Amino acid sequence: MSLLNTLCKIGLLALLTSIAHADGHLFGKKHFGDYALDKTHAYIAFTYSHQGYSKPVLHFRAMDAALTLPSDDFSQAEVEVTIQASSIDSGVDKFNSHLVGEDFFKVARYPEIRFRSTSIEPGEGKNFIINGELTIKGITRPVKLDALLNKAGSDFQLRIPRIGFSANTVIKRSLWNLGKYVPIVGDEVTVTLEVEFLKQS
Repeated sequence: MSLLNTLCKIGLLALLTSIAHADGHLFGKKHFGDYALDKTHAYIAFTYSHQGYSKPVLHFRAMDAALTLPSDDFSQAEVEVTIQASSIDSGVDKFNSHLVGEDFFKVARYPEIRFRSTSIEPGEGKNFIINGELTIKGITRPVKLDALLNKAGSDFQLRIPRIGFSANTVIKRSLWNLGKYVPIVGDEVTVTLEVEFLKQS
């Protein structure tokens, strides 16, 4: 086989792969619709620098989310997330009490943390960017999440579509009036999500 023929075949394969991607190989029509969070497979954690000595890992134990996927085009999808601020868990009861109090989340006044997508940008393969608005303590600011579609399939027990994602972002906590002890304790917070959704309609 000549070098020219080989290059032509490689080019044709790349074209077919591109067409398959454009036709929506990530999803089938059965996946279009509205989804609810599977709360038994939903995790949100965050970490920061503690004076440079360590990077504590905290998480929220109570969250809910809804996803709308009207087509195989990610840019048309919408997502909303609600987190109960009082569910923050550092693994240390005394620290938890401090975090929900006046120095940080003030959960008595601001019980919920909310995220709402404003646009979604498809990336390479199964990667994409979620642009949205994050509201903490009544302050709303734009954030950008790097996200990955892990799998779109069918739940083996429920026999309904299931979709799973990973996502992460880095924010500055001081922008949401959470800047206590900055810069001794790091301002940058890395947020990580692992979530699964089940189709509702």
